[in-house]
Parts: sequence; C-alpha cells; structure tokens
Amino acid sequence: MANRYWVASSEANWTDTANWSATSGGSGDASVPGSSDNVYFDGNGLGNCITVNGHQIQALNMDSAYTGVLYQTNTAKTFDRGLSLYADSTIGSGCVLAGGSTNPSNMAINACRLTFNGGSFVNGNVNANLGTNGELVANTAWGGNVFSARQCGISGTIAGDIGLVTSFSGYTVTIIGDLIAQGSFSVGSSGNSNSLSNTGNYNLTFKGNVAIPDVVYTAGTGTITLDNTAAQAVNFNGQTVEAIVVSNASTGAITLGADFTTPYIHDCDSLIDVNGFTITETGTDPSPCSNNVYFSPAAFARLG
Repeated sequence: MANRYWVASSEANWTDTANWSATSGGSGDASVPGSSDNVYFDGNGLGNCITVNGHQIQALNMDSAYTGVLYQTNTAKTFDRGLSLYADSTIGSGCVLAGGSTNPSNMAINACRLTFNGGSFVNGNVNANLGTNGELVANTAWGGNVFSARQCGISGTIAGDIGLVTSFSGYTVTIIGDLIAQGSFSVGSSGNSNSLSNTGNYNLTFKGNVAIPDVVYTAGTGTITLDNTAAQAVNFNGQTVEAIVVSNASTGAITLGADFTTPYIHDCDSLIDVNGFTITETGTDPSPCSNNVYFSPAAFARLG
C-alpha cells in the first residue's frame, strides 16, 4: 500500500505518472495509483484530473484546498469512467467530483464509507453503486442516483433516485443518518425478501415516490416526511413505520399502494387517496390540524 498525491498544475490525465507524487507537493513520476493505494487531492496540485478509464483504489481523499475537479469521464467529459473505492474516503468542503454527463458513472463504494463534507457530485446522469456493505454519507447533496445490489448504508441528501437491493434477496439496507430522498426511493422488489432498518431513529424525507415491496422494515422513533408538490405514490408494504408528516403536497394527492401502520399522520393541507388500503394509527397526533383528512373513492374521513 502506498500514498499517491495529485501534483498537476493544469488539467491532466489520471494515467500520466508525471501527475503523481509519493509525497504531498513532491516531484512527479510516481506510479499511477492502484487498487492498494490511497489517493490525495490536497491542493498541492490544482489542475483538473480526468480519469481516462475506471480505476480501483483504496481510498479517495479530497481536501478543501483542492479547487480543481476530479472528472470520472473521458477527455471529452461525456462518458463514465467510475472509480472503485475499498477504504473509507472523504470529499471535503468545496471539492467537486464529477461523473460522465452522458452515461451513468458506476462509481463503486465497496465495504467502505464515502463521506461528502460540503463537496458535490455533479454532471448529469451519475450514480454511485454502493457495492457490498458500502456506505454513502451525503452531508451535502449527492447530485445523482444511488444504487446497490446488496447490503449497504445510506444517509444525507440524495438528489437523484435511490434503488437498493432490487434484484437480490436476503440483504439489509441500513439508514445511518437523516435521509432526504429528492428523487424516488425504493428498496427490494416483489418476490425478493430483504430488510430495511432505521434503528438509529433517524428522520426520513421523501420528495418522490416511495416503495418497499417485499421488505421487512424496522422503524425507529423519528418521522417520515412526505414532501412533494406533485402526485406521490407510497407503498409501505403493510409495515409499521414512523409517524408521518405530510408537507407541501397540496397540489397532488398521495396515493397508497399498500396498508401500513403508523403512530399518527400529521397532514394539514393535503389529501391521501387510500386507494382501497388501510391506514392504522396506533397513537394520536400531538398537534392535529382541523383539515386533516384522507379520502377513498367513496368517502372522506377525518384522521386523528
């Protein structure tokens, strides 16, 4: 295992040994980082970096002093060339990690945690494949989709769609911090038995459709906020979930895709189409609204 530091002063390719040093700010001509190496962008080389092909490295660390962009793309910046990470990695404040703008970037986060501390992941159609036991902590918005075929952890703000263990069985997705899903959120698929756990008692915000078909959910004591200005489909698969808060959905009904149980639903402005399913409330909204209603095809009923 070795450390490799980016020292290019202008835009250059990852594969050029002249751009890598064995020490911070040192001379170039060190070997190109490999699968057992830790990579550092620490500001002692401010040129943009372009990955010409996908690369496997141990860890990626981008310091706020680095003002360039790490492109996971070819020289035309149009196709994906995703990195694969195998040790805990950090993207610092102001740093930019960019994916391909045409094809999704299959950046792989394998058995490690990638933490965004004020950095950003940008450029159109991008995604992170969390791999096996990978964890993504997006302290600032991850600007693309997030997918994983197997066990993983996730938290933070995800701008794109989230699709986890949609093809395999027997895996657990763990919420490891407050989560804001700005796109759709789905875990599991019909016929595949997986688990979703929020035992850390985090708050969840869903701005798009939500589906956990054939998933056993372990709820926490936080809240689930449904926050979308358009129609929103919600399928909690008959599970017991956290208290529900409905926000900013007055222009489109929330339509259920399954029964569910919750301590209460706090909904001041919107309508919930139960769509033939049943909502079971086990408690009472501590601050109920006078216009807290849901509807079925035949009737309206007041919640709480």
